[in-house]
Parts: sequence; C-alpha cells; structure tokens
Amino acid sequence: MQRLYSQFIGFVLVVLITCSCVSFNIPSQSQTKQRIEGRILVWYSLEGKTAELAQQSLDDYTRIYPNVKIVSEYVPEAQLSDLFIKQVKNGLGPDILFSNYGIIPQLVQEGVIEDLTDANIDVSSYFPSSLNQVRYQGRLYGLPTSLLTQVLCYNKDKVKSPATTLDGLLQQAKTGYSVGIFSNFAATFWGAKIFGGKLFDEQNRVILDGGGWAKWMEWLKQAQNEPNMIFSDNVIALREAFSQGNLAYVVCDSQTITQYFDIFGREGLGVAVLPGDGEQSAGPLIYARVMVFNAVSSASQKELALQVAQFINNTDQMKKRLIALEASFIPVNKNVNINNRLFPIQAVLNKQAKTAVFISLDNIELTEKLFVQGERLYQKVMVGDLSSTEAASQLSTEMKMRQEKL
Repeated sequence: MQRLYSQFIGFVLVVLITCSCVSFNIPSQSQTKQRIEGRILVWYSLEGKTAELAQQSLDDYTRIYPNVKIVSEYVPEAQLSDLFIKQVKNGLGPDILFSNYGIIPQLVQEGVIEDLTDANIDVSSYFPSSLNQVRYQGRLYGLPTSLLTQVLCYNKDKVKSPATTLDGLLQQAKTGYSVGIFSNFAATFWGAKIFGGKLFDEQNRVILDGGGWAKWMEWLKQAQNEPNMIFSDNVIALREAFSQGNLAYVVCDSQTITQYFDIFGREGLGVAVLPGDGEQSAGPLIYARVMVFNAVSSASQKELALQVAQFINNTDQMKKRLIALEASFIPVNKNVNINNRLFPIQAVLNKQAKTAVFISLDNIELTEKLFVQGERLYQKVMVGDLSSTEAASQLSTEMKMRQEKL
C-alpha cells in the first residue's frame, strides 16, 4: 500500500491524530491520577510541526499522570511496517503505531496487531466511512485518526474567483491562468466521478468500463493541449512552481496546506474544492491515518496504550492541533463542530471529504494491482497510443480476471 499511496500523492505521509473520543471504561481522573502508571513506547513518522504537536499531547498526558513514562520514537515511513513486524515477532516493538491505513492487512496477516473488535470501544462518534478503513474482513484492527485527500490550491494574488467547474477551469487557463496537475492514474482519478466513473460496484467488482473514466480521460487529453494546463508526474516540481508563483492553481494534497501557508500566508493562499460539472462533484481518493496496537504487549501496557489514545484524541487536544496546523487535516469525528468562519479552509476540506472516494481495506490488494495496471494504460492514453475506451475495457477485463483468481 505504500507504493499505492506514493503514486497518489507522492509526499511523506503525515501521521496526525485528530479526534475520536473513544471510551474504554476508564475511571475518573481524580481517582486514577496516582494509580495510572507504567511505560509505553510509541512509533510515528511525523516530521516538523506535526511531530512537535504530537509530542506536546504526550507531554500533556504525562504531566497529568506523572507515574506514566511515554517514550516516542521517529521511524521513517518507508521502514515502519517491516521494522514493526520484525520487532513484534521478537516480542518487542511499540505499544502504539501511527501509520497509513493501508498497512493493516499485512499487519493482520502477520499477526502483529491487536484485534479491537471485542475491546468494548465506543466508535459511535466516528464517521462510518472512516471506520471502514480500519475494518478488515469484518474485524476492527485500529482507530482512524485523520483523513487526507486532494483539493484545489490557488494563489490569491493571481486568482480572485476560483473555478468551480471543469469548463470554468479550462476557460481560465485559456485566458492565462496556469494550472498544475499531478498526472498519473491515481492522482487524477478525482475527475472520474464527475462523469459517473467508479472503481467498484456494490459487489466490489471493478467497473471502470462503465464509461465515466474514459470520458474523464478524454477531458484530460483535451486539457493537456492548452499551454497553461501543466501536466507533470513530478509532484515536487509542481509544488516548487506553485510556491514560486509560476502557477496560479495546483491540485494539492491536504497535508501540504500548512507548507503553503508558510509561503503565501493566511491571506495569500486559497483553497477550494476540486472543480466539478454542475451538480456532479469531483471524487478524489481519501486515505485514513490510523493507530494500531501491538498484539504482544502485556495486558497492562495494552490498557495504558488505550488510555493514552483516549487522551490524545479528546476534543481539547484535537482543537489545539487544529488551530496550530491551520486545518490541514480532516477530522474523523462527526461530533466535532468546526466554526466555518474561523476555519474556512477546514470547511472546504470537510466538504471535499463528503464527495471523496474511500477504498476499503478488503479491496486494498486488488486496488494496488489496479493502480499499477491503470498507470500503464493511463500513460498510453495520454500519449495517444491507446483510446480511452480501449484502456478502460482492458483494465476492467484484467482486474476481473484477477478477482476471479483471488
């Protein structure tokens, strides 16, 4: 899944816990301040400001419960799952691991994470769609902590009124507004939904030959002929071009918003939902960041890890991060009320999340293969070596054959 994720957004993943408000039948703070004790280890791949905020939450907990020691360690995302598996199989490893939701099937198959299905966890505060990204084969194997997706970033010095439709975006490009689009199968899938395209039907069958993806590919082919529509498979180059003021728009991932704030400031950066077509909205892929728990931790460590998780995910801690990070992530808690006037960008992210496309854990293995094959065919279509309808038919046929073998 790490390959799948890098295809989509091409950036170092941010591990940030937002809000879940789970219940583990914990005694009141006054009763337990002195009784709660122990030591747990936390692994994450956070960097920069997000790492500082996560550590602040852990420090807040240990100030309230001084008999608890929390050791946090940074592990690069690329090494996280393999090192975790190795450590746990040796009876070691962190009690809490923060990572991308896509690694859950592998960790389940390796038997290294705790099954939370019967742990008496109250998950009523979560958006059901986010819980689908921590459920695998009908069992609960983690807790969603935040969501990441794509939106449209723009330079307010160049764009006064952002485009809301595909035609509007194309017309603005024709009049001189430059648009940067990260160009590959997964990163551009956001437009397929506008034309009725879907990855899977209700029976989890690949249905890309339904016409929607092919129509979207035709729009992309038309758009790439416009000089100001900049298609590139180099996401870093696109970000630099936008940051330097050479692009008016860029299709961006939500976690980069804070980076752009550092460059443009609050008043200079605009964020809008991706353009649609009338009542048809864009459907970018959306991914969950999750926390999972070590299967071989002692009973007391597991209990303490869940207590720490509850604290980190409480509303006050979430609000601190929300303010500090300028709303660069999407909460998974449906009970969190965001003041749209105070957090206009958060309102945009929440709106985009409602039309985003979730990929369930049960479809992860097939989706990874789908994206590899899809990328090959996508490139052929974009250079005119294959028609979009032929590509859609080939991709659906290949995937249906794979499904039959699973």
